[in-house]
Amino acid sequence: MNKRSYNPIFAKILISAVVLLLTLTTHAKVYKWTDENGKVHYSDKPIDEKSEQIKIKRQPTDAEVLRARQRASTLIQHQNKVQSIANEEARDKQVEVQKKEKEKGKLKQVCKNARREILVYSGRGVIYTLDENGKKTYKGYTDEQKNKMIADLEQFIKANCSGL
Repeated sequence: MNKRSYNPIFAKILISAVVLLLTLTTHAKVYKWTDENGKVHYSDKPIDEKSEQIKIKRQPTDAEVLRARQRASTLIQHQNKVQSIANEEARDKQVEVQKKEKEKGKLKQVCKNARREILVYSGRGVIYTLDENGKKTYKGYTDEQKNKMIADLEQFIKANCSGL
């Protein structure tokens, strides 16, 4: 029976060869070049002087992937919070715009009524008011009182109703 004996020199050579092989593969050079048709090529050897050596990035470790996912999750949560605040501010702005439009509509009606009252006080007709039951109460204003009311209404219109 042919028995093989343990040879320490052979073992050292084998280990050195494996280490050398691993070192060569982890430090292998990669070159990139573009051919005359514009197509990009990659190789472990330069083709000509235009070949550019590129660095190959290593694969991330599981711990690096986990940290990156955690950072991404934190950024996404932050972005969601910022978006929520922006949405809330947009809603508040829209409510404010609607409120201003409603106030503008009310002011428009008040201005319309003020202009109509000027016509009433300027005319020769009888002036009256209606109570909540629809009953007329006649007002006996003097010309001086009517002119004062017209002046006040015109001042109000000038101050509040321009552009309406």
